[in-house]
Amino acid sequence: TSKAKSDTILSNKLCGQWCTCIHGTADAFPSQRVKTVFDTIKKKCMPAAKCGAAGAIWPDGKIDHTGGETSEGTFTPESLILAMTMIYCGEKAAGLKIAYETMHNLVLEQGLQWDMPNTIDTKTGKWLHGNDFDQMMIVWALPLALAGSDISQACAPGGFIQRIIDAGR
Repeated sequence: TSKAKSDTILSNKLCGQWCTCIHGTADAFPSQRVKTVFDTIKKKCMPAAKCGAAGAIWPDGKIDHTGGETSEGTFTPESLILAMTMIYCGEKAAGLKIAYETMHNLVLEQGLQWDMPNTIDTKTGKWLHGNDFDQMMIVWALPLALAGSDISQACAPGGFIQRIIDAGR
């Protein structure tokens, strides 16, 4: 086994927490640890990015370049997952800021309504990789986070999904 360690701060560190929120199960991590992670992301990852939160940052606030595009770029779906996790866990203002900045950059500044990139440049917000990824469909989970509901509530009769279907009729 490797004893390698890294000081890299990853903004996607709590994806498992989001999974528990969206599925309505018990938290993956103690709430105090989640708060600590959010505080670190707000101090280090958010200021380092044009929009959303930088994916990989050193403790000094500089972008971690050791993983190439993976660490230099910001994964757009992970930005929305971070935003939703923050909203679910009581950091609504920070979560809304990340979601707004991410979608504003993609849709209004870059005009990418349907061909959302997988990765954007952390510093400029410009497209880096991919334009045929379905991962940005994750945006449809954002209203659930804002409503504080999980997927079972959204799928229930009269829930969010039914209301969308009914509105389209």
